[in-house]
Amino acid sequence: MNIPFKYNELKNIMRERAIDLAVANSRHNVRYLLGGGYFYHFHEHSTRMAQSQYLPLVGIPGSGVDGSFYIHRPDEAG
Repeated sequence: MNIPFKYNELKNIMRERAIDLAVANSRHNVRYLLGGGYFYHFHEHSTRMAQSQYLPLVGIPGSGVDGSFYIHRPDEAG
């Protein structure tokens, strides 16, 4: 499995601080954790301004990347 970020460093920080799950929701952090190439074309350059806001999530459990998850819009490929 190709992990596009410094997983061992994240795992050590999570273990030291007794964190069970790391969740990223900012555009920059999601992009980093997904390998730098991720962007949802509609919000590539700016955040949506309206009653609701698109908010992707990436979750990485301390137990390993096999349990990682990505929550996205239904019309995204991912």
